[in-house]
Amino acid sequence: MRATQACIRLDNLAYNIAAVRRQLTGGTRICMPVKADAYGHGATPVAKTALQEGVSFLAVATVEEGAELRAAGIRAPILLFSPALPDEWEAAAAAHLTPFISDVEEAAAFARAVKRLSPSAKQPVFLAIDTGMGREGCAPKGAAELARAIVEAGPLALRGTATHLSEAEDAAWTETQLARFRDALQAVRDAGIEPGIISAANSAAFTAYENARFDLVRPGIMLYGCEDTHLKPVMEFRTKIARIKKIAAGDPVSYGRTWTATRDTYIGVLPVGYADGLPRALSREGGRGGGGLFCRRWRRALSACRKGVHGSMYDRFRAVAVRRALRYRNAFRGRACAARRRPCPPLWNNILRNLLRHKPPRPPRLRNAGIMTSIMGRRGGGQARRRKPVFSAAWRSLCTAK
Repeated sequence: MRATQACIRLDNLAYNIAAVRRQLTGGTRICMPVKADAYGHGATPVAKTALQEGVSFLAVATVEEGAELRAAGIRAPILLFSPALPDEWEAAAAAHLTPFISDVEEAAAFARAVKRLSPSAKQPVFLAIDTGMGREGCAPKGAAELARAIVEAGPLALRGTATHLSEAEDAAWTETQLARFRDALQAVRDAGIEPGIISAANSAAFTAYENARFDLVRPGIMLYGCEDTHLKPVMEFRTKIARIKKIAAGDPVSYGRTWTATRDTYIGVLPVGYADGLPRALSREGGRGGGGLFCRRWRRALSACRKGVHGSMYDRFRAVAVRRALRYRNAFRGRACAARRRPCPPLWNNILRNLLRHKPPRPPRLRNAGIMTSIMGRRGGGQARRRKPVFSAAWRSLCTAK
């Protein structure tokens, strides 16, 4: 058996589902997305475990994924999130999938496919409303018209109405989306049509907005233990040390010499790489010693400052350094989340802070617009640090990006 394994803990999945169910009230049900092979966890075993633990709906992204679940003997309702291609509607009807319908043309195409397979059948669908995600769904003002088209299509039945919240971290924007959704639901009811099962909350919205849960919640990555530290990760990544090797001070390691030993030491070689799902960015992580390609770029930028190099060359070095720092910081955050612990030490936050503090030398032409300094932390007493405007506009937006 290979040393590197991805172990799927279905008992942790059951724990996570139970934890979510305990927070639900009023008969609200759970729809679990199992798209992309259940995010790499194995769609069929994950789906069967989820249904055993009380999940009412499953969801997929493609018709093929839904057909595979049907072939595995799963009979629960399966929602089809993404739009089907024109030649896939008949396969979707044959697999008894419940698609999200975004316009009248989709409703008519699916109705024709259902009628060809079974003229007397009633195939359930969900009405999708775009309240701000922008990818699919009808405009809120057109919800009543689309609902009427679905009801009058003959072989279709309006099972539910849904929207997708694009940025649950922004409370004002989320409330705007929910207000648009409620207005659209009321318009459907005013047209004499029952909207059915109402659904809006994804993982982030489920945690932050109880008023977004409605009749059906769709926590995706949350149920896999990847976003909530109170839940358990379903996937456990394991490997073994294949070799322990002694290297001398000054010896480089890996492609591009991304790390160089500062003293005589030992390294462990693991039989794992980005082909196994390990983020490629972590292969250039320099560790506590501050090594790695990024740190060499950082030192190069600071060295250019000390030597009086300025202008476009300085900006290029600095922009590359900041971009890599942001990438590695995000990679570390993801790794810390998977390990269910806080990142320690916060290496890349410190490097970013030092980069943004460093003041380039002359010429004065670099002293144009300033940079938002709140990203550099706060001093005692809650006062935000303010620096002189020293950065060129070419990369100022990069530094202030989230």
